[in-house]
Amino acid sequence: MSFDDDFLDDDFLDDDILEDEFDDLYKTESFFEDVIEFLKDVDKKIYIGISAFAIIILSFSIFQNFNNAETTAGFEDAELDENSQDNNDKGNNEDVVENTTTTTVQIIATTTSTSTTIDVDTNIDFDPVQATVLIWLPNCGYAGSGTIVSDLGYILTNEHVISDDGTDCNSEIVVFTTSSADKDPEPKYYAEIVTESVRLDLAVLEITSSYGGTYLPKNFYNACLGDSESVNLSDDLLIWGYPDVRGIDSIGRIDVTNGFVSGFESEDGISKAWFSMSADISYGNSGGGGYNSNGELVAVTTGGLSSLGGSPTQRGLLRPINIAKQNFSSIYFDNCK
Repeated sequence: MSFDDDFLDDDFLDDDILEDEFDDLYKTESFFEDVIEFLKDVDKKIYIGISAFAIIILSFSIFQNFNNAETTAGFEDAELDENSQDNNDKGNNEDVVENTTTTTVQIIATTTSTSTTIDVDTNIDFDPVQATVLIWLPNCGYAGSGTIVSDLGYILTNEHVISDDGTDCNSEIVVFTTSSADKDPEPKYYAEIVTESVRLDLAVLEITSSYGGTYLPKNFYNACLGDSESVNLSDDLLIWGYPDVRGIDSIGRIDVTNGFVSGFESEDGISKAWFSMSADISYGNSGGGGYNSNGELVAVTTGGLSSLGGSPTQRGLLRPINIAKQNFSSIYFDNCK
């Protein structure tokens, strides 16, 4: 059997050709290996990058939580310090109230000349000195007393204290106050008439502006109104006011008188229209306040009642506070709680 020469042609079995083909195949395999190695390197870099990024995020989170914990602790410390300071302030305020109460009682004890004693509740922090005012009408030439009965600046007084003499002299009303019983009163405010009753001899004023550029507070120190129906015969009362006032050249200091309710006077069908007091009421005291042992305003000092037989002795007359409540709007008063 003979073979075709072409079947075993040298070209088919040419070593150069085979070598070239194997070289190409080897290069192809090397290329894939390079790609695989590159991908492996890329994976390592990615893993390293991701790990580094995770470490950075974790570190930042730990640092942030640490700062928050420190800040929270700081706030808690600040709150503790603030609460401690508040407690100290409250303690100081309680000391001030206690001292004020003691001072008020001492004033009552030193200014009262009668032997009658009043059992004053020492827990009361109200000071009538600050709520009692002197009312002066410079164009009329006369003055009287009054009591601030609302923190809005309303003053309760007698109608005859601010009455007009026919010349419109009550168009200017000056309010004097004092911070201490041992100091002269000073002009502080201007006031205007809000409402008045000639029949009841009561009037309400409102502080409207400051006098001479003095400070005008938003809230005024005031007395609160009690229940005059609870006042009984022989009850002790303190009478606050500016007695014996005759004009700007002879303004006196605040004064307190104590006495007991000696009787009730009727008027216009009202059985308890007046309190008759054992203590004398001087001129200028009109419009001042009558306080019970709880520091509640229960009456308005109005005038004096001469005894029969021409005796110079007078008994003071006070208008019960419930009459003012019943006839004037409640917006003018602060009732005792």
